[in-house]
Order: sequence, then C-alpha cells, then structure tokens
Amino acid sequence: MSPFSERVAGRMGASLAILLGLMVAIMGFSGTTLSLPGDLLLTVYEPEPLVSCCGIGVEYDGSKILYTHYGDNTIHFTDLSAVDLGQLPLINPDSSPYTGDCCNAIAFNFGNGFLYGGGWGSTNLYKVDMSTGVVTLVMATAVPLYYGFIDGLAWDPTTDTFWMSDDVQCNVEHLDVLGNDIGGFDGCTVTGYANSGLAVGLDGTLFYGTDGNGLIFALDTTTSPPTNLGQFASPGGRDEDMSCGPEYTKPDGSVVETLLSQDAYGNWFVVIEMEPGKCVSPAEALKGRMTGGGSVFTPLGQRVTHGFELHCDISLPNNLEINWGGNRFHLTQLNSATCKDDPLISEGQPVAGFDTFVGSGIGRLNGAGGATIDFNLTDAGEPGKGADLATFSINGGATLAVSGLLDRGNHQAHPP
Repeated sequence: MSPFSERVAGRMGASLAILLGLMVAIMGFSGTTLSLPGDLLLTVYEPEPLVSCCGIGVEYDGSKILYTHYGDNTIHFTDLSAVDLGQLPLINPDSSPYTGDCCNAIAFNFGNGFLYGGGWGSTNLYKVDMSTGVVTLVMATAVPLYYGFIDGLAWDPTTDTFWMSDDVQCNVEHLDVLGNDIGGFDGCTVTGYANSGLAVGLDGTLFYGTDGNGLIFALDTTTSPPTNLGQFASPGGRDEDMSCGPEYTKPDGSVVETLLSQDAYGNWFVVIEMEPGKCVSPAEALKGRMTGGGSVFTPLGQRVTHGFELHCDISLPNNLEINWGGNRFHLTQLNSATCKDDPLISEGQPVAGFDTFVGSGIGRLNGAGGATIDFNLTDAGEPGKGADLATFSINGGATLAVSGLLDRGNHQAHPP
C-alpha cells in the first residue's frame, strides 16, 4: 500500500471509529440496552429464604418456575417477577413426611408430567408426583458416586431421556427414563471444565455449566462424544442447575426465549437470552388439539374403543372416554399434556405442527373416582385405520394396558 493510500485508510478508520463512538454515546444517553443470545437479561431473587448454604435446583414446568434448596424436602414455586407462588412439601407413598435426600438438581419430564430430582447425599434418581408430592426412587446410584451431590440433571425432549452428573465431575451420564445407563461422555475432554449444571433445549442442544468458572457451553449430542459448539454464555458464579425458562419481554417489547441458571451459593437465579427455537419449553412449543376415536385390540383379542377431544393446554376443556369388556373410563382431569412432532410421522392435512399427544390424568372408572391414566395418541395422516396409534394404561378398580394401530377410526391433529 502506498503512503497516500495508508493515509486515506487511516482517515477512513478514524472517521468510522468516531461514528461508532457517537452511536454508542447516543445509545447510552437514550438508555437503550441491546442484548443478544447468551446475554444476561435479569436476576431473580427467590422469595423463599435459603434454609442452608446453597440454592440448588431450578426448573420451568410450563406455567411456573420451581426451585430447591439443599437440605429442604420442599419444592418452591415462583415466576420471573419473584412472586411467592407457594410450595409443595414432599411425602412418602404412605403420606408420611419425606425425610430423604430429594431433591437437589431437578428436571421436569414433559412426557409424563413428573418432576425428577437427584440426591444431595447420594447419586440416586428420584421422581415426584407434582399433584401429591409423593417421592419414589427411580434408580439407586444412577451415576457413579463421588461426592454424592447431584447438580447436573436435565430431561432431553428429543429422546425422552436424562443427562445426569455428580457434583463437579467430568463424567456426564446418559440415562433412560428408568434410570438405566445408556452412554455418556467426559465433559472435561469436551469442554476443558468439570460439570456443574445441565439443561437441554427443544432441539436437543445440551447446555453445560462449569464449576465456578462462569462459563456455559453448548454441546451437540447427536455426535459421540458431543461436539462442543462453543461458549454460549458467561453469567459469572457457578451454574448449579439450569433449565429452559419462560418467555421474557424485553424493554423494547420483543419477546425472547430464556435459559435459567441457579446460583450455587445465593438465593437467586439468572435469566439468559436464548436464540429463537433453541430453548422453548415443550409446554409452550406446540399448541392445538387432537380429536377422534376408534378401536384397538388387547393381546388377548379384546376390543378397546375410545373417543376424545384433547388440548395441548391442560387448562382448556378435555374429554376422553374408553370402553372395554364392560368397563368404562371417563377422564375428569388432564394433569399433563405434551404435543410434539415426531420426525418419523406426518399428520398430513391440515398441518397442525404436531402429530403426537402424550398425556396423563385421573378419571372415573365404572363410576368410581380416583383412577389414573397414561396415554399416547398419534395422527399419521389419512386414513387413520392401520396408521394412527393408541396406547392406554389405566389403573383403578380395573386395569387396562393396550397399545396398537387403529382397527377402526381416525385421529386428527388440529392447529391452534
């Protein structure tokens, strides 16, 4: 470059620097704050005081934010405005007070509506019935025991599995919903840091917190070991537990998705901006309803008929009736509903955005209340016969366990 060219380039660079400086000054003067994915949006101070040294678990169940404290057999509820939304004391199946070590890190399974938790004095995996507070053991020593203090636990909506790790360890285990080990990886090799806190986005991206380094990495778990997509955020502190959170409205009126990260030693969690489509809660991801009915057969050849209108939003009216062998089940309360898009299934027309409805609830069986049901319904396009799936598990005065393609009838997914 000639001396003249160098002088021109220098003046252009100086002019650009001045222009950028003016832009920054104007933005600062106007009070405008720009944020991008990975940036801190908000710090939420939890309304329930710490009962011990540490804040541990944070999770979003589609309507409220759940959090836990070390040594406290209680699930607390709040939202992004830090309002006290109550609590759920944990109990044993016999209704006596629960005194075990659940729950440290927590993860909500939108597939079955249970909250899962790790121990604070073990590496056990537990599950909590959110309608009653009953705690049951899913798997003892679900991951190798080192400190016995679970701070990495996340449900993967793309595979209906869990990622779980002991306190500040390199190894992250992959578990099925029964707690069986189905793989895992060395997080220190992948990221260079031991793990503290895990979350999984709607697309299966695993967010990996670190022990006191204030770094969160994004990992692609479709490869083995996972591919490190790079540092996603640096909120500071220690990301003890993480979760996809509710949508957040920024000062400019735009609505963004969020990641929640619980501080290990404080009574607060931070809210981090996410990329669109990366961290939508499964409860918010798909809306709409499914209607239809038909029949399937049990392994013994007994016909089971059903009819329904079910919404992805459990607060809306929902109906489901099932008849078999002189028995009749009528749904009275839908406790959980997950509408999801199975890549192997197409709902055809109309395009609803989902093809699978997974739910659970309670109802009347032969006129008596208290029966429970878990079910899975699919819409695989037209015709429904021989393509749509119906799976029911009912427990009450009588029991039913059946799964099969429709012999008659049709299921139809509808857009919002």
